[in-house]
Amino acid sequence: MNPPRAAVVWPLAVALVALAGCGGHNNTFNPTTIIEEGQPDFVITVSPTKHKALAELPGTGFQGDPLPYLVTVRSVNGFSSPVTLSLNYSGPGTFPVLEWSTTVVTPTPSGATATLSIGNGYDEKVPIGIYPMEIKGVGGGLTRTVNASLVVTGYSMTIQPRSQFIPIEDPAVFTVTFTPLPASDGFTGTIEFGSFGNPPGCLASASPGSVTFAEGDGPKTASVLVHRYGQPMFDEGDLMVHTHCQNQFWVNDDVRVIFNQPE
Repeated sequence: MNPPRAAVVWPLAVALVALAGCGGHNNTFNPTTIIEEGQPDFVITVSPTKHKALAELPGTGFQGDPLPYLVTVRSVNGFSSPVTLSLNYSGPGTFPVLEWSTTVVTPTPSGATATLSIGNGYDEKVPIGIYPMEIKGVGGGLTRTVNASLVVTGYSMTIQPRSQFIPIEDPAVFTVTFTPLPASDGFTGTIEFGSFGNPPGCLASASPGSVTFAEGDGPKTASVLVHRYGQPMFDEGDLMVHTHCQNQFWVNDDVRVIFNQPE
């Protein structure tokens, strides 16, 4: 009798799901699974392996509908035992609410599926960050796993200088810096920004009025131009700069505008 070969590589089929929108979704390939030739076994794949979602407000939920992960369990060499699915999470903080369409599937050669949906909402404390997941299947005395992740993204905004004299002749310029978060796999999409609540005696405009981030982009800058007109009613006042993305005001900040310089 010839001894069995040690192992073969079972290729995994991965469906690429194109999901568009501000703070959209990305996909990566599942790793191959090594099984012993001739032995009943099963393999697990997940699609997509990564979702990206824009945070609603700092430290709370994320925007949009619940995010689905399609988990497929395929039998190998006639494996036919039921497989129980579960999710292991070992990252920071509290993981968002999740729901399985079913937690027990019986694998077939073409694949039995279950959907894992990651919930959202203001009641779920989901800070910006990367949340690694391990999806586990147990059945027939075997345990198989596949990795996935949820990336909750956002951005920070800083404005310099924090206060500035507004001359009569030329506009004063405030520099606005947007930094995508988290640093290793940050926000993608378009940030609209501008100002409101202008103090009497000045008019502010953004240049440009939007900033777009693609995968891998670092910080980007824009400007707020503040023009003075007429005779201001006050010596100084606060100007609010606000941002807008996916129909949400996300980050606001105030700067001080000064109309009369001290003697």
